[in-house]
Amino acid sequence: MIRNNYVQPYEIKKILSNIQNSKKDDLYLIKIINSIYHRGLKPFEAINKFNPEKTIRTLQRKMIKYSNGKINLRDLRRSFKFSNPSIPERSKYDKERGKMTLKLRWMVLSRDLFRCVSCGISSKEKELHIDHIKPICLGGKTELKNLQTLCRDCNLGKKGIELDVKDKQNQQVNKGEKHQ
Repeated sequence: MIRNNYVQPYEIKKILSNIQNSKKDDLYLIKIINSIYHRGLKPFEAINKFNPEKTIRTLQRKMIKYSNGKINLRDLRRSFKFSNPSIPERSKYDKERGKMTLKLRWMVLSRDLFRCVSCGISSKEKELHIDHIKPICLGGKTELKNLQTLCRDCNLGKKGIELDVKDKQNQQVNKGEKHQ
């Protein structure tokens, strides 16, 4: 069922009381609901944290049952995101990107003489970026030996190549799994 409005706090209280009043042992569902609605976990993350043996489909059915067919787990997540717009979506690579300090950035720029290592253009002519030689998505680390100075154009041009490399690696892994 598609809803245009978001889940209100009084609706959550009603669902939680329905769960508590039920004779079934679904109290783990309370923790899952709270972690999605109040803390912003994604439904599958909350399920894996509190009851990994249940499938998301089973829990969706239970949620719909306790809300009388009105609310599902995705509605809870959508409501959290709507009521907390200042909380950005976190990427699994944010921790590694967060290691880029101003000091490290300065060290890379100084080492590369404030020039793009690909085309040689200086910082006076174009904006320079600090780039991971081996991208984070392919296991690269934020450390001096894996960083380089690139101009904006070279950095953006490299991104397309990185995606092609990642796709080829995934295809090779998939081929290897088929042969086993």
